[in-house]
Amino acid sequence: MGDVCSKTCPDHCGDCDQDGYICKTCENGWFGIKCETNCGRCGGNGSCDITTGDCHLCYVGYFGNSCKKKCNEFCDSSKPCNKITGKCHDCKPGQYGEYCTKFCSRTCRNLKCFSNQTCVDGCADGFFGSYCESPCSAAVPSCNQCELVNNVLVCQRCADPFYLKGSTCIECPDYCSSCSSNLKCLECNTKRFYGDTCNLICNKDCLNRTCDISGQCVHGCDDGKYGSTCDKDCPSSCRTCHNSSVCLECKDGYIGKSCTKHRPAVNNVDKKNQNKRTLYSMHHCTETTSLLIACPLKLSTQSQSSSGSQTNITNGYPYNPRQTIRRQFCYPYLKASVQRPLMFLSL
Repeated sequence: MGDVCSKTCPDHCGDCDQDGYICKTCENGWFGIKCETNCGRCGGNGSCDITTGDCHLCYVGYFGNSCKKKCNEFCDSSKPCNKITGKCHDCKPGQYGEYCTKFCSRTCRNLKCFSNQTCVDGCADGFFGSYCESPCSAAVPSCNQCELVNNVLVCQRCADPFYLKGSTCIECPDYCSSCSSNLKCLECNTKRFYGDTCNLICNKDCLNRTCDISGQCVHGCDDGKYGSTCDKDCPSSCRTCHNSSVCLECKDGYIGKSCTKHRPAVNNVDKKNQNKRTLYSMHHCTETTSLLIACPLKLSTQSQSSSGSQTNITNGYPYNPRQTIRRQFCYPYLKASVQRPLMFLSL
């Protein structure tokens, strides 16, 4: 039979010899032959040498012989600063310098610059120059992006609502918020208009009377309408629909996928107290499902008696939170958070 590994390494020892006496590695914060001594001199901000206890590595954000000094807050937090000097290996966007104490120009794209203050990613929109110090619009009115080509300033893009024609920015037609020419709007300044020059009005049956540049009702249709431009009528018994054969919601008195079935009458309803019963929590009922639909266990209502006391009721039965109620059906089909009179099935 071979040797049996019956001995364990000392506490805080990551790995030890076969006899379990000498530790080869220690957990962070401990050193010594048996990893029995705490690296107190590192202040909990670094790991120490397993033999001497000297701090040989500071955790991110700290530096110094005892790892008790904090790196500058503008150093890149994903990289440690120099353990001895505290100099940053990299800076957060917007800063530069050995200790990241200097600010890049706000006209640098992505707020990144070199130590000589030139921009790493070029200029932000609307500026040009060695240090991105000059606005494009000073040379070309309404220009939003430009560059120097053979010492000649060339406009590449205009600010909205202007478009570039040659080297000049021309204003878009009325009602355009952006355009590619005087005959082609890319976006209208109000969502109630559409078309190449934004001179057409969205269909009145678009939800909120808003549409995209092509006239499509991207936010949906008013009740009773469907289609990309809401120009088609839903079946007469549908309140809302997906197409001519699939209803999303039925009008009162109808059920079924196409809302063609009449809702069955409900027996033994106490009409006198019906209006006193109100649905307080509802999650799974829709008007297109079949009549009997399973409801959440805690679906309950409150009914106030003539004496003024209140009784919790679930689908016509007294509500007991400790008892599983198997006959759970909801009627009529109501949307969440909508309060309407609740009618109970007598089962």
